[in-house]
Amino acid sequence: MRNSNTFFMGSFLLMVVIAVFVILLFSFTRITDADVGIRQTFSGEIEDVILGQGLHQTLIGDVIKVSKRNLVLNVDSQPIVIEKIPMQDFQLKVNYGIVPENAAIAYKTEKSQHIITDDGDVYLLGQYVQYVANSAINDVVSKYRALEVNDNRAKIETEIKNSINSKLKSQNKDRFVKVNEINILKVSPPQSILNSSLAIVNSQNALKTKQNELETARVETEIKKVLAENASDKYVDLLRAEAEKTKAEALLKAAEKGTLNTMVIVPDKFTSLGQNK
Repeated sequence: MRNSNTFFMGSFLLMVVIAVFVILLFSFTRITDADVGIRQTFSGEIEDVILGQGLHQTLIGDVIKVSKRNLVLNVDSQPIVIEKIPMQDFQLKVNYGIVPENAAIAYKTEKSQHIITDDGDVYLLGQYVQYVANSAINDVVSKYRALEVNDNRAKIETEIKNSINSKLKSQNKDRFVKVNEINILKVSPPQSILNSSLAIVNSQNALKTKQNELETARVETEIKKVLAENASDKYVDLLRAEAEKTKAEALLKAAEKGTLNTMVIVPDKFTSLGQNK
């Protein structure tokens, strides 16, 4: 009986040890060199001091991981151009990074501005960056005509980046985040502008066709005029020569048939009896 109790107690203690080990195993969060940790206490308060690389217990409280690497956000917008109409589509990618040493303060003081994905990834001030990016897009693109936007991508990217960082600085948010790069992904001008441009091109092509037709008609008229002016005595002599040839061929055929009789050939310039001009 004593042996049975001893075995039971030993098994129970082993299970307790295993349970404690499992609990401890899952009660730590690992922070890598690519992350920064933010300590949240059991009561839900955020501590100002960030957690560095290593294992940090989460048995009491929690540890929130925030990436120190480039964070990427896509921003869709329809900015107004010089023509006072919105672009059909304007999409860009914002690459931004956090200021690691201020991550905890940013997380605590700007809670409504973060984006937290279903996977638990934290985009520190993600919503605020999107808002400022939209504002910068409208400010920059409004200085361009619709068909100029795509041709000036590199310039617009730089202007938008500078505008976002300037707005962050003016609101004292540059101590939390900074935009590193802007990439325009898609630009689509308003359909009305595209239709107008197509109509203009078609009109210009039609005008060129008419101009070519008029030029062709003018050249043909000039050619006829020159031919008419050069229709001199040489042209008349050519017609006479052709007539004489026709007569000679007729006489030759008559001779071959034996039907040639005495013929009186009247000169072409005969006017009256006894006169030959």
